Amino acid sequence: MSKKVGIIAEDKSDVAAIKILIHRLGATPISVKQFVGNGCGKILGKADAWSKELARAGCSYLLVVHDLDQRNPADLLAALRRAISNSPISKSAIVIPTREIEAWLLSDEVAISKFFKLKKGLKRVSNPEGLSDPKEKIGQLVYQSSAGAKRYVSTIHNEKLFEQVSVARLKTCRSFLVLEKFIRESLS
Repeated sequence: MSKKVGIIAEDKSDVAAIKILIHRLGATPISVKQFVGNGCGKILGKADAWSKELARAGCSYLLVVHDLDQRNPADLLAALRRAISNSPISKSAIVIPTREIEAWLLSDEVAISKFFKLKKGLKRVSNPEGLSDPKEKIGQLVYQSSAGAKRYVSTIHNEKLFEQVSVARLKTCRSFLVLEKFIRESLS
């Protein structure tokens, strides 16, 4: 019997990435229900109602995924905790990719290079979580390394990239470890 996981995230590509990572990290069979904010603006205001709806839909696990962007990490975490404090789903985790979930992808330049079939492989990004705009950085690197022949579009490419990125490399991103721990302790 599969475990039902509710995911609240900024967009559908984030939900797809999280689903892939749950499967890649060895979780037992799962099914997913989701709510997306189409950006981060709605998540804080709607997370309470959405989590209750996910519980009514049979979800026993909840993941809230919200990019840090330029916010203060402690403030955002506290706000998200308040937003789901009345959730009937007790097994939950708040995952805050530092700055954006695309920083996790930048942890594996080899996977990006292979995916885009770049003749000149990308150089290692030493601290992808330290970049102010990882999504833009991937776009620049792919465009430059392909001499303008290829363009990265997060909503199109992230899902496929997360299928290929090295889990060992993902673990070099501190913000990823929250997701990894939740999957290992609750979904495996």
